[in-house]
Amino acid sequence: MAAKSLKSQVTMLMIVGLTLFIIVSLVLYLSKSTIKKQSQQGIKQTQETAIEIQPVKEFVAKCLDKLAKDAIVYWRPRKNLRDSFIMFYRFAFGDAESGVIRPKVFLVFLRYFTGLVLVTFYLLTSQSIFLLIIFLFLTSYLIWAAMKNFRYVKHPLAYLYLPILQFTSDLAVLIGTSLGLVKRLGNK
Repeated sequence: MAAKSLKSQVTMLMIVGLTLFIIVSLVLYLSKSTIKKQSQQGIKQTQETAIEIQPVKEFVAKCLDKLAKDAIVYWRPRKNLRDSFIMFYRFAFGDAESGVIRPKVFLVFLRYFTGLVLVTFYLLTSQSIFLLIIFLFLTSYLIWAAMKNFRYVKHPLAYLYLPILQFTSDLAVLIGTSLGLVKRLGNK
């Protein structure tokens, strides 16, 4: 009887996980299509303007499109984790609120969703294979977090601080993007 209960719980968890994945994918798709519609409406409005102003408006629209796609954000490093979290949160919230969802944001959500599913499977089944996968997943995450920015720091303590900073920024992006999307969808 307990085996049937466990199987049904795992099945239900998989259904919930798949549903969440589909919902997140749908929200990301809809936000991209909204941006595309807004840019098409902007082009249509530009075409309806007077002929003498048309070249100037087209030039400005092209510059803005290029600027938005190739935007590079320069920011002053913060002095502590709290200030860093607030900065990352504000960037993510503003992007999501304006409908800009960067591809790496989807990867952050996917990374933590995968971790959550693995932890849930381990807690439900107590299978050591899930514990091993979690350990490998977490170890590779920590190594990746340290290695990707070590070239900028080049100090041995960076191997300790860079994963902490990565986790802080991931958490800020998860919360900021989620709340920004909620606000954007609530304003419609």
